[in-house]
Amino acid sequence: MEGTETPVDNTGVHSMYTTFFYHDADLWSSAHQDKTSLINKLPIELLVEIFWLYVHGADICPIASHAFKIPTSRQSSGDPVHLSHVCSLWRAISFSSPHLWSTIYINTSRTKRHFERLSHHLHHAGTSPLTLTLDIKGLRRANSFERVAMEKTLQYASAQLHRCRRLYLSPSWELQGWLVRNLPSIPPVHLEEFSAHIPGFSSANTLKLSSYLHSSPKLRSAKWKGVHAAFGRTTELLVDDIPRESVHTVELGDFHAFDDLVPFLAGCEHLERVGCYISQSSGLQEPPLRLEHLKSLSLSTMGDLTNTLGSLALSSLTELTLDHFWDMGHAGLGHADIGWDALLGMVERSGCKIHSLTYRRNGGNSGDDPHVSEDAMLRTLESPLFNDLKQLSLEGRFGNTTLCGLTTHSVLPGLKSLEIKGCWSTDGFWSDLVMCRRSGGGYNHGALESAKILLRGPSQSNFCRDMMLVVPGVDVHVEWKEFEDKSDWVLYDR
Repeated sequence: MEGTETPVDNTGVHSMYTTFFYHDADLWSSAHQDKTSLINKLPIELLVEIFWLYVHGADICPIASHAFKIPTSRQSSGDPVHLSHVCSLWRAISFSSPHLWSTIYINTSRTKRHFERLSHHLHHAGTSPLTLTLDIKGLRRANSFERVAMEKTLQYASAQLHRCRRLYLSPSWELQGWLVRNLPSIPPVHLEEFSAHIPGFSSANTLKLSSYLHSSPKLRSAKWKGVHAAFGRTTELLVDDIPRESVHTVELGDFHAFDDLVPFLAGCEHLERVGCYISQSSGLQEPPLRLEHLKSLSLSTMGDLTNTLGSLALSSLTELTLDHFWDMGHAGLGHADIGWDALLGMVERSGCKIHSLTYRRNGGNSGDDPHVSEDAMLRTLESPLFNDLKQLSLEGRFGNTTLCGLTTHSVLPGLKSLEIKGCWSTDGFWSDLVMCRRSGGGYNHGALESAKILLRGPSQSNFCRDMMLVVPGVDVHVEWKEFEDKSDWVLYDR
């Protein structure tokens, strides 16, 4: 177990762990009172697996996320200290299992106990690589005693950065100078994954921090948010020293010019996941940028992605997310198309088979949501190039046009899961779509298994048929949300 961070095939263990720790209080009480309880008769190896799941949850690794929601912390779901207080057997197991103590979470609450807790965890973690979270906010508002206690803890924690396998940083801006001054002289040679949320950091301090974190030869995942890249060469310098030979995932949760990323992306042979906010692209890349191993791409923009998508060739792409913010200065119909024709061209040029597509069109004030180019989107989805699409998620102001287009048998014949968050439709259109795509509805490559929608309208009574829809073999979930602004009533009546 030591030396690896993920137990193998723990499905059955997870089920047993859930029963013991959350559903059967009698067993918990018995284990506390009787060393010969049923739980303690389990093999030691199985108890270790259960303890692992209690401390870390089903998966210690943060799930792949959209760049706007970069996971900046990983708090243990359980405290190994609690395990050590149950009985002598559990105490012996927990103290002899360093990996149970290697996940450490520090924030600005309960500052007086952090140093003691940190010392305790580090002592029992031994030489195990660490998963460390520093989520420090509002230190300036703390009283002098709390500030001294936290500074002592941070000093000790920063000295452990070179031991980290996973690191999650979310410090307040006033700590930037202190943080970069206290970076260890020893490089983080074990670091495989980090995320840094650093709003308010200067470009100089950002680049000092990135230079240290990127120096790991084992780095596989780098996620940044809060980087100010509006002026200068911050973007180019930020990504320039990311180890291209090892990195598989890069997420940039701030706006960056696509042109500034091209030299870095072109040198990453093993890149599998990219997420970024694209501020602009001056023109098409010739020849197109080929990323042969990229499987997942998430792009966010306030304009359109025509030039960006037109500059890519992604032969292994299976998962695509397009987040289309509302540019409040250009809210008209002319800016409703994110570049659907360019997307179709990219898929054709790449020869890839996209299995999952997410499109969000959000922003603005209540009742004044941005336009969606439904016709342009449907023209893309109608192409045989999207016949392998299994999961489609849409969020924005959609209507009958989208529902009718997706009801057609020739569109997305392999679709298994459909989710629409926000649909200004007429009662019955959703029902017709689901009934048409159900098993036996005429689809040769498969049938819809999951169908979820958020309906928008003046009253829930406007959707009697859709709200009561039940289809055997399909997980149907329908919600309704009333209008928040009178202007929505006018648009709905049209």
